Amino acid sequence: MRMDDLNFQDLLNTTDNFKLRKAIERLREGLFDSLGVRLLTTGEEKLTRAFDKGVKALDENSPAHLCVCGAYGQGKSHSLNYIKQRALDQNFVVSYINLDPRQVPFHNFKGVYQALMKAMEFPQGQTSFASV
Repeated sequence: MRMDDLNFQDLLNTTDNFKLRKAIERLREGLFDSLGVRLLTTGEEKLTRAFDKGVKALDENSPAHLCVCGAYGQGKSHSLNYIKQRALDQNFVVSYINLDPRQVPFHNFKGVYQALMKAMEFPQGQTSFASV
């Protein structure tokens, strides 16, 4: 059974305590943990609908975008990590960067491009476009 097929309570009941504790410890350290993201995602149905709508648009050769807005601490990064994991699960190649002017200034196209290429992640541990 895939994790996507489980609701919150089923997921809690089928996950051993070690994995739950590891997820909490990683989140406390500010590290990404896919189980923690799955368990703590609020508005999951809305995010899933938006993601699926975008995938359908891409299948129809239509442009698609998703804008996640909110004040500091409202879970934007968490929601984007959920979407990133969902995309990887569906065999998309993803790249996740922060367009903070102190890290990757948006106006510096060369820097943005280099950051996107460096942060690229492939599904299922693959390592190149040729295998995707």
